[in-house]
Amino acid sequence: ELDLPNLADFASNTAGVGVLINSKENVIDICSRLVDSVGGQLYFNRLGKLQILRLGDVTADPSITITEKDMLSDLTIVERTEVRAATKIGYCKNWTVQEGLLTGIPEQHKDMFATEWFSKTSVDATVKSRYRLHEDPDTKETLLLTHGNATTEATRLNNFFKVPRSVYSFKGTSALLSLKLGQQVRIAHHRFNLYNSGVGTIMQIVGLTPNWTSSTIDVKAVNL
Repeated sequence: ELDLPNLADFASNTAGVGVLINSKENVIDICSRLVDSVGGQLYFNRLGKLQILRLGDVTADPSITITEKDMLSDLTIVERTEVRAATKIGYCKNWTVQEGLLTGIPEQHKDMFATEWFSKTSVDATVKSRYRLHEDPDTKETLLLTHGNATTEATRLNNFFKVPRSVYSFKGTSALLSLKLGQQVRIAHHRFNLYNSGVGTIMQIVGLTPNWTSSTIDVKAVNL
């Protein structure tokens, strides 16, 4: 089944994607590749419905505030994202690479037919200088079709990863068993300067492991 409200939210992403299918393929695998091209992930929620989740874009679920009274263990940092100064997106895949053509077409056309991927690199000069990073990253191969779409996705990834982000973890009470992946939360805690005058710091849920026998849940969230 499909989570139609979730898919309707994601439908605002109008990037063009395409894939060549010339043999038997698994539908879910193909859908995963298409969604990954715009930074999304396919996920079957607890109701068995198919959703699309994307890091940095929270779902439409109501935001809740989590405080120390909702935690059964210390709040800890379990991971930090790697800062990037540049993102390189491969797009418009050439499915029939042809090298060494002996026709009378222009050389630039021969080069195009011999190239498997076009690419777009987005560089943040300020981040590059601040963290002394290089600007020639590995290519993320996608099924995006146009230069404009590749530029948009490269810029989006740059904007998310240009600052260090932390993934926080804790064991929660039964009150948090209704949390969902991708949901926005506010975590207010005395550690890591997260209290923020009692309002809390905005985060996105990125990991949930419920234990129904003990009525607890292990939660991971990344700061936005």
